[in-house]
Amino acid sequence: MVARELRRDVTDPSGAAWRVQRTWVRGRWQRYEGRLRAAWSRSGQDLFSGGDFLGQVSGDSAEAVILAIVAVVLALFVLVPILLFGIELIIVGAAIAIGMLGRLFLGQPWVVAAECLDSPGTGRAWRVSGMRRSQRVLDQVARALEAGDPPEPAETAEAIALPSRSTA
Repeated sequence: MVARELRRDVTDPSGAAWRVQRTWVRGRWQRYEGRLRAAWSRSGQDLFSGGDFLGQVSGDSAEAVILAIVAVVLALFVLVPILLFGIELIIVGAAIAIGMLGRLFLGQPWVVAAECLDSPGTGRAWRVSGMRRSQRVLDQVARALEAGDPPEPAETAEAIALPSRSTA
């Protein structure tokens, strides 16, 4: 099976760097892209780097009783709602999976965009129906840019305005 590329970075003969990519979601969700990338890069940090709190509490001390009461309260008022919310998340995840399968099998359009990285906002975009056709358009546009030709795909593709990218 051939791996499907969603993005390819190429350089044209004049030395300009281009990013050719295909996406499903453009516009309102894109404003969160920078925030999600920043959160993902910070996720490797150790959040619980404090001392050994439980090792300091021992036996029948008052701290142990207070800790037990706090644990019961947390279990009732925090863990139970989180578990119930988890069921809702499973339902939302199933809805997203069904939407993705519907998009794949019903041939909803993809957006293939070629944007110059050296001058953001410069480039072209096409709306292409079908996953295979969008992969061929991505390949054709990338090859044309590398060869110094104008990025005109041979596949059937509707030219659209280059979607705006936010840098949040």
